[in-house]
Amino acid sequence: MKIKFIILSILIYTNLFAQEIEITLVGRKVTDTSLIAVLKTEKYWGFKGLESSNLNINEVEICETLLKDTIRKYNEEGAKIDLKQYHRQYFAAVNKNRDKIVMINCFCEKPALNWKEEFCDIDDGGDCYFKLKINLTQNKISELDINGS
Repeated sequence: MKIKFIILSILIYTNLFAQEIEITLVGRKVTDTSLIAVLKTEKYWGFKGLESSNLNINEVEICETLLKDTIRKYNEEGAKIDLKQYHRQYFAAVNKNRDKIVMINCFCEKPALNWKEEFCDIDDGGDCYFKLKINLTQNKISELDINGS
C-alpha cells in the first residue's frame, strides 16, 4: 500500500511540475516559462560595459506585463504580434545611475537549440523579431526595436 502511494505521488508530482505552462495560483498569473530564458548579461553585446544583474520571477512578470502592454498598443496600429507564439530571451544589467535595465529579445520562429544559453541575433525578419528595452527601476519602456523586412 505504501509503495502504491509513493508511486502515485511521484506520478502526480511529475504531471504537475514537469510541464512548463501558464497557470493561475491564488489569483496570480504565472508566466509560461517554456518560452522564456534569462541569460547572462555577458551574452548580449548591447550591454557591454554595464554591470551584470539577475532577475527574479517577480521582475520577469513585471517585464512581461510591460511587454504585453507595449505590444497591445503596437498592434492597435495594425500589426498582429501574438506573444503566445514568441520565445523571449531576457538580459539584465545595472546602468551608471544604478537603474536596472532589461532587454527582451523576442522571436517567433523556432529557435536554435541553444537559445536558452546564447543570444539569438537576427537581421531583418520583420515583426517576427524584435527587442524591447525596459528601465525596470523606473517601470518604463525605453526602446521598442522591430526588425526590418
